[in-house]
Formats: sequence, C-alpha cells, structure tokens
Amino acid sequence: MILFINACIDEIKIGIPSNADHLVVDGLITDLPGPYTVTLSYSNGYFEPFNPTIADFNIKDLVQKAKVSVIDNMGNEETFEEISPGVYQSSADGIRGQVGTSYILKIELENGKKYESEAEIMPANVGIKDYFIDYTSKKFLDDNLEKTKDGLNISVVPNEFDGTYEFYRWRWEGTYEILTFPELKKDYIPPCTYETIPDNVFDVRCKCCICWITEPSTSSIVSSKLLSDSKTFLHFLENSEGRLFGKYHFYIQQMSMTKEAHEFWNIIKQQEDGSSPFSITNTEIPTNIYAIENKGEIAMGYFSAASVKDIAFYIDRSYLETQPVFMDTVKNDCRVLKYATNVKPIFW
Repeated sequence: MILFINACIDEIKIGIPSNADHLVVDGLITDLPGPYTVTLSYSNGYFEPFNPTIADFNIKDLVQKAKVSVIDNMGNEETFEEISPGVYQSSADGIRGQVGTSYILKIELENGKKYESEAEIMPANVGIKDYFIDYTSKKFLDDNLEKTKDGLNISVVPNEFDGTYEFYRWRWEGTYEILTFPELKKDYIPPCTYETIPDNVFDVRCKCCICWITEPSTSSIVSSKLLSDSKTFLHFLENSEGRLFGKYHFYIQQMSMTKEAHEFWNIIKQQEDGSSPFSITNTEIPTNIYAIENKGEIAMGYFSAASVKDIAFYIDRSYLETQPVFMDTVKNDCRVLKYATNVKPIFW
C-alpha cells in the first residue's frame, strides 16, 4: 500500500525567479520644500530567511557610497548627500519640484555601475474636497473566541478630476499624547530629569513622562476613480491604547502621480493585500529605473515626481459611540515606546 501511494505522487516544481541582489530604488521629489530622499538597497531572494539577530542585517543590504543626483528638463541638477547608510538627501534649500517639469534620477554605484530613471513628469493636483470620519465596530476571532473592536474609519474625497490628472496616492500620519510612569519601575533612576521626580508626576521637571506618538501609514493607498463624490478609505483608527482619550491629530497628503507610477503602487498594494509564491513576483512589478550599460539588468523600485496637497484635522472621543479605551500603565520612560518622542509637536 505504501509503495502504491508513493508511486502516485508527482513532484511539482514551481519556478520562482530569484530576486536577490538587484538594485532597489525608492525616491520621490515633490513641489513641497525639500529636502527629498532617495533610498538605495539590494533585494533579497523570495525565500531568504530574515534573521533579526544579525547585527548588520540592514546595513549589508543598503547601498553605500553611491553618487546620486536629480536633474530636470531645464538642466538644473543637484547631487544628494548620503546622510546615513543607503539614504541620500538633497539640501533643504536646493532643487524644488514644479508641476509640469520632468525629472530624471541618476545613480552611480561605487563599483562604477550606472543607472537612470526614465523622465518622470510632475502632474498637477486637484486638491482635497472633503474628509469623512465614521464610527464602526468590527468582529474578529481571538483564540477561537469572537471579540469586538471599535474605532473610526477615515476617508478622503478629492476635488473633481479635470480629465488629465486622475491618478493619486495617499499617505497619512496620526499623532496622540501619552502619559507613562517611569517612577514606578523597581530600579528607577531618573535619567531624564533635572532632579528627582516629586510625588506629582505631572511636574514639569519630568522629561520622560509625557510623549507624543506619531503613527505613519504603512500600506500603499492609491486611486484612479473619476467620481468626485467617491470616498477613498485611508485608515481604521482603532479605539485602543489611549488613542482617542484626548485629541488625535490626523495629517493627510494627497500626491498626484503619472499613470505608470500608479501602476507600480497599485501592484505593490496587491502584494500587500495577499502575498504568496503564487502572487505577482517582484520581477513583474513595473520600474522606471534602468542600467545604462546593461539594458537587460533588472532594477527594482520607482522614482516619482508628485504634486502634494495636504490637510490636517483633530479627532476626539465625540466621534465614538462607546467610551475611549485607556492605555495600559507603562512603568518606563515614555521614549522607549515605538514612534514616541518627548518633543512636543509644533501643531499640538
């Protein structure tokens, strides 16, 4: 019986192309004041394991000591400075993007290999018409038990498209204030105060009790809808961790893009929504980065030019239909929390 079963098994070999060691480019120039940033790295193979214990895991994949510059169709060019491994930045008062102008990214690696992007024109931006905040409640399974979480759906509506510039990408940031209690630590030594914290932890001498957490958007949000009254969903703001106990500052950027850039980010979105060996592979994602000497060499990523319109507003507990959920007591310096800083934002 065992021999019979084994004889009926056919081995299926699935060819998955290797994506290792290709140049990966992430760059954007806008019509907002600089500086602008270009990040260079090397890709990993699909099944290459991630080992967070390797101290130089991120460093070894970043492309250092490259020459990076951006040139426009009028001949203006600026060289970017490497501010950290693999991260290149323009000067704050340097080149600035303009609608209708096209830009090319130029890269020369330390080994002499040269790459360029195709010319990317900066489309106009129709601006933001409105935003919506809608209360919602969701059911989910946790250890086979049905539970409920509630929060707010945040959506945006662009102005009417003019028929020419109709492709957009969105980014957002959300900021809220937190309070922690470092004096409750058993081995507490006040490393962030001018003197020992008194009983009143709200005393201004406490420099690590109050922080602000700024959560960034981590997924691709794109749209090419032509209906001006259609909503584009941006984020589910969960009622948790004290996010809606006080005010929550929400900042949105609406970025115009070319049809080709939209295709790139749309495929990235598809991969984020459901990645597997059977999904679209990285080699099938469109790119506008090409090797100068070896046209057949694969480069990944995209260099974009985008006009930006933005909007910011505050959200509070009044949008909820339930009570805001408190943050668990943190017996530590507030700065140890992810995305936290004790520097008060200018908009707070």
